[in-house]
Amino acid sequence: MKTCNMLVLILFPYIFFMSCSDDDKDPALAFDSLAQTSWHGIMIESYNGGEIIKNSDIGMIFYTEERGQYDIKGEGDPEPERESFTYIIEDKILRIRNVLLTGYWLLIGRDKETMILEQSIGGEYSYKATLTLTRTH
Repeated sequence: MKTCNMLVLILFPYIFFMSCSDDDKDPALAFDSLAQTSWHGIMIESYNGGEIIKNSDIGMIFYTEERGQYDIKGEGDPEPERESFTYIIEDKILRIRNVLLTGYWLLIGRDKETMILEQSIGGEYSYKATLTLTRTH
């Protein structure tokens, strides 16, 4: 019995500290590697606290850890626009360069097949763009 009690006293602190080691991290809001994945979705642009300016269909492919391409077709656009881009992942930020989507995109939601990115300066009447993408490959 003493051996059992001693074992519990020795193991309890170890188990307690191991169980709370990364409680403050949210793994759902971290980018996995995007390389060799493709996504399809919608980009909603708004202004003045939610007044929608434009909805656009978008398809994105991330070829490597730093290069990709997208097609985007806004409402009323006769043809989709295709552009290649470079990108960097910095924690929850996807930084896209060299194209219409240039800027810092904050990952605000993610599950296995979907990610939601937002670009905004946060003011009540400021411009805001939201990309909701579903993984296709």
